[in-house]
Amino acid sequence: MEYKITEQTVAVNELIFDECVEQPIDTEFTLPDYCPDISRILKCRVTPLINSKTVAGAGLTVDGTANIHALYCDGGGEIRSYEHSVSFSRSVELGGGADNAMVSVKCKTDYMNCRAVTERRFDVHGALSVYIKVYSRNNTGVVVDVDGDGVQMQKELIPVTNTTGWAEKYLALTDELEVGQGKQAIRSILRSDARAVCSECKIISNKVIVKGELLLTTLYCGDEDGLPERLENAIPISQIVDIEGVTEGCSGTVNMDIVGLEVKPRTGSAGEARSVNVSVRARIDVKAHCHTEIPLISDAYSTRFEISAVKSDVVTERLIEDIRENYLCKKALELPPGSVSEVVDLWCDSYVSSVRSEADTLIIYGTVLICLLARDGEGSVQYYERPVEYEYRHALPQAPKEMRCEPVVAAVAASYTILSGSELEARVELSVSAEALDVARINAVTSLTVDEAKPKAAPDAALIVYYANGGETV
Repeated sequence: MEYKITEQTVAVNELIFDECVEQPIDTEFTLPDYCPDISRILKCRVTPLINSKTVAGAGLTVDGTANIHALYCDGGGEIRSYEHSVSFSRSVELGGGADNAMVSVKCKTDYMNCRAVTERRFDVHGALSVYIKVYSRNNTGVVVDVDGDGVQMQKELIPVTNTTGWAEKYLALTDELEVGQGKQAIRSILRSDARAVCSECKIISNKVIVKGELLLTTLYCGDEDGLPERLENAIPISQIVDIEGVTEGCSGTVNMDIVGLEVKPRTGSAGEARSVNVSVRARIDVKAHCHTEIPLISDAYSTRFEISAVKSDVVTERLIEDIRENYLCKKALELPPGSVSEVVDLWCDSYVSSVRSEADTLIIYGTVLICLLARDGEGSVQYYERPVEYEYRHALPQAPKEMRCEPVVAAVAASYTILSGSELEARVELSVSAEALDVARINAVTSLTVDEAKPKAAPDAALIVYYANGGETV
């Protein structure tokens, strides 16, 4: 008789590259004529941005920009600011083909030293850590059924989450934002930060609709008394990303990164700058997946003919939780006595150090770097920074056997309360985005052949007793 063997494809995201490389930043730059001389450096902040990721053959090239933001005081004690950008490019060998690869690149500042060579010139030396992960999508064929007389199979329904596609799209946003009533006109921009947050991801046929907002914070010097003023704005984001093959039954996850930011004051007809022109370039990374069950066969046997079954380790992933929530981190900061009579500005950068699961709980460990500009009792501006460690916990629907999770944690808001002249309580709102995946490794039948030319001899017995060995399953 004819035996019909049914096969099915399991898509597996195989991690083919996982390394951290160091990118040195060494540069000098001179202030333009319109900037006052340097009296005292407060902070040189470096913001690394990844502009592009290109896979060619067995190689990956990462292009980025290190934005160096120098905050300093001039001879009169006023806060001044200047930005200088340094481009960098890093290439790595992946050690094999990376067709249809999904590339994840994260970058943070390792260290940065800045000094004033002259009253007009900065000298900057430091290094960035570039974390690179590359996944290759491999399709593995497995046997899910055999239709024919005498074939016995040991089956198990395995729930899996198949990645059906991923895509990235670059978005350019421009807007003009007004300074609100009661605020001074703009003399100069001191600091600008932007974060993109996704609030909705909806999938239709071959398309993903992404909605969110761009959170923009701008600190500027007022035109009347030179004191700093703060602007906070939210710009809506709505985009359609094409991913071939996705359907309404799929679900999706979105991460958005800022890859370019420019904020410039705009002077109106009255001669005052009461608005800013904002130009933002963002990258939207979308991953679509569908949930299904696959009847994997761990063993097969024929009572009539000789059977040849090839087994291989099949790795499957199942999404058990898609986390999108905010987490409040609070910490009392100890500062030198009498150092804080007024807070000029407070901002934060966040980093994830490790992630693990404990029973049915996801735990993310990280650090928030709290940066503070303050005036002391004599009116002099001082800069302080304090690292604050956090531990974020989230209850999962069930305990994973082996978890894979690459969370993204961003500081989206910060506030403070002055407790005394040497103590301040900082409150940082962190946006947590994380996919918790349960990874299963199953030894399954990937190929099977029934040899009808080799029938088995009928046993000359009324009863056969088989004693199983240790570890065997029936």
